[in-house]
Amino acid sequence: MNPLEKNKPRFVTASAALLLTLTCGPVTAQQWELGTTIDLSVIHTDNLTLAPEETAEDEIIYAIVPTFTLTRDSERLEADIRYRPEAFFFDDQSDFNEVFHVVDANLTATLARDALYFFAGAYNYQSIQTPDRNIPTTNVPITANRVDSRILEARPYWDQDLGFANVLLELAYIDTTFNEFDNSLIGFARDNSETRASFELENRSNQQRFAWGLNYQNRSLDYEDSITWEYQRASLDLGIWVNPSFRAFVVGGQETGFEGFLDGDLDEDFWEVGFQYRPSQRLNLELAAGERSYGDSYRAELSYQLRRGSTALTYSEQPRTLGDLLFDNRPIDDSDNLDDFLNRPGEADGFILKRGEWRTTLDLARTDVTLRLFYEIRDQRSTALGDALQDEELSGAAFRMSWRIGGRSTLGLAADFTTRETEVADADLVRYSIDYALRLSRRLSVVLLAQRVDEEGTFGFGSPYEEQQFRLTLRSEF
Repeated sequence: MNPLEKNKPRFVTASAALLLTLTCGPVTAQQWELGTTIDLSVIHTDNLTLAPEETAEDEIIYAIVPTFTLTRDSERLEADIRYRPEAFFFDDQSDFNEVFHVVDANLTATLARDALYFFAGAYNYQSIQTPDRNIPTTNVPITANRVDSRILEARPYWDQDLGFANVLLELAYIDTTFNEFDNSLIGFARDNSETRASFELENRSNQQRFAWGLNYQNRSLDYEDSITWEYQRASLDLGIWVNPSFRAFVVGGQETGFEGFLDGDLDEDFWEVGFQYRPSQRLNLELAAGERSYGDSYRAELSYQLRRGSTALTYSEQPRTLGDLLFDNRPIDDSDNLDDFLNRPGEADGFILKRGEWRTTLDLARTDVTLRLFYEIRDQRSTALGDALQDEELSGAAFRMSWRIGGRSTLGLAADFTTRETEVADADLVRYSIDYALRLSRRLSVVLLAQRVDEEGTFGFGSPYEEQQFRLTLRSEF
């Protein structure tokens, strides 16, 4: 069978069905915007299989990467559909020719103005299978540590201002499947489906003197080959706006105990106290501390809108599983995806996720800059059966800069650093790149990119490696 066809995802069929649903009926230029970009690239890598330096093999790869976008922004329907097939043809290793499919499609339909809505999404992307092996940073290397992750979501919701309070009722169904490539680890991933239900009735956003809120959440994650994971939480939030800028609050209720996710009962009390300080639309600060079923709990959020940018600092602690975390961390922007370096798609481990992040963006006259720092620990890890696992940690930093030189060219710089600790791996990954884009005409441009990746440390499977990639791309926009 043609290697370019044998791995074509069934998921693309579902995405196509979503696309047809969106586009049925009359389509006019005022309703929809269609965009097409085609990249023709020649790529050189000096380490095709991410092997140690003494056994590294270089290779020339030819790539065809079209990107199709279909968007709409109207009163009744908002849609953003993006499909990017990445076709790689190897000069010497032609048996590994491959097409990867990247889909990011979503729509929001207004069923009743300012009240009822329906959201649908379809996603397909490539992610690592385990952090215990070498991590590929692009789809170019030949590696066993790659899997297709496919997600379908349907979510009707009621979001309305009732005057005395705001109401939000959501029901969601999320289906996640995996497709292992021929050279991937066999039998590693488990398909799963998730249902989410939530209800909130609150007047906090109205800034009335007496602030209150009722909240209920239910999440159930059903694995194909494992035990169902279920979590519930019901809470009452009472507070007071001391002045137009300062709110003090206390939250109490019941939740599923961290040791009781197999039955999902509301059997553990919890509480937290905190305050919110919002002196203007540009600054918001919220701090809270309390007691959960797994111990002390803290969360914080600080955001500030700069004159030409923004900065935000967040910290949270919450019970999670790898299944629902994979959905939340789906990569929307591939170039900034550092969050899945601990994920094992399809595994059913549970843990307390403690995560802090600081992100700053600057939008200057000719320069855009993004700086990101993050740290997370997966504490009290256990299998679905309750067997204890070793805690894991991930931390990193990312820097992005884009400088527009004149009216025809752009220079980009990027650097990433991540360090991860698992039971069998303790590794650092450093990636940095430089790219230069020159517009030759209104529709045609050329892009030069150089990238280097260094991964060092100890691994369960694999060894330290270095890789350099050089890419020449001719880009045409239609």
